[in-house]
Amino acid sequence: TLYPGDAALPTASSLNFATGEVEGNAGVVKLGATEPSLSAYLATNPPGSTANLVLDVTGYYGASQATIVAGRLNTVSSTNPNGETVDRWTENGDGTVTDKLTGLHWELKTDDGSIHDKDDTYTWSDGAPWDFDGTAATVFLAELNLRIRFDGLDICAGLAGHCDWRLPTIDELQTLIQPAFPDCSSPPCTKIPGETAVSLVYWSSSTNTGTTANAWFVSFNNGASQAVVEKRAANYVRAVRGGS
Repeated sequence: TLYPGDAALPTASSLNFATGEVEGNAGVVKLGATEPSLSAYLATNPPGSTANLVLDVTGYYGASQATIVAGRLNTVSSTNPNGETVDRWTENGDGTVTDKLTGLHWELKTDDGSIHDKDDTYTWSDGAPWDFDGTAATVFLAELNLRIRFDGLDICAGLAGHCDWRLPTIDELQTLIQPAFPDCSSPPCTKIPGETAVSLVYWSSSTNTGTTANAWFVSFNNGASQAVVEKRAANYVRAVRGGS
């Protein structure tokens, strides 16, 4: 049973399970009114038997009912609901920036006409069957993940010495939004160092499961995310590596 940290234990359970089962449930749980705390009550039968409980957050919101950001439970802060900290970002001096909140390693966008230029746009797909075969893959990521042959060896010559750069998932891309939609009054709605195009569409790697011709995107001019743009459209990109 999950319930607000300053409330009494309710009679209704959040999740029921039998011996040996792995069960999950998604729901909205209110946090405490005096502080944003959560209580969890785990009952097993017979007494003394044990079970493992995993809590994860796929999103949370305030009084405006606007979704803030996906993230782990330990990123929630009573003083800053986006989990933002003063020293969240580390510029690595090699064209990349590390987000210490998520552990993700991001490409540092520029305004210099290079492959990293914030104003460059790429397609997600060439068309049906809507595979990831557009210029985001064949031009942008191909250069970031460049490999060369030297003395019979296959050597990674990619950005910052890595060859596993990719487009972020929609959840990963949403972690860059700051402040949260719909409260961004001074675009671009992100605090990540470097340049960011004040655009309608930054591609994620996440396909719209209902319409596979479309992919999810984030708009950094207002912090919103949708899945209504066809993959053949040319839009902005930011590469990432790490995560799962």
